[in-house]
Amino acid sequence: AVIDTQGTFDNKSSFRDNSTVFAMSLLISSLTVYNIHGNLQENDMTNLNFFLEFGRMAGKSGMTPFHDIMFLVRDWMNEDEFDYGLAGGKEYLKGFMQIDASQS
Repeated sequence: AVIDTQGTFDNKSSFRDNSTVFAMSLLISSLTVYNIHGNLQENDMTNLNFFLEFGRMAGKSGMTPFHDIMFLVRDWMNEDEFDYGLAGGKEYLKGFMQIDASQS
């Protein structure tokens, strides 16, 4: 199923509305593309963690939680440090996750 949740997590909608739309799309899509502008931010990961927990709860109740997720960073700001594409993104995410974990 292809679902476009354009505008999710904009500044005009409530967190509850955004959460409902995003959670439903995660449950019925085989691939979720998490579209981010410019650079991955901590609040992006906070939102994603919220939905990971939702998926875990759905899995415990017998529902199939989301399958695959891919980050799409448009207007990438780190092209000097990390290559475009999957390999550069994985390298960036690896470093981002280490920094985030050390701040906890």
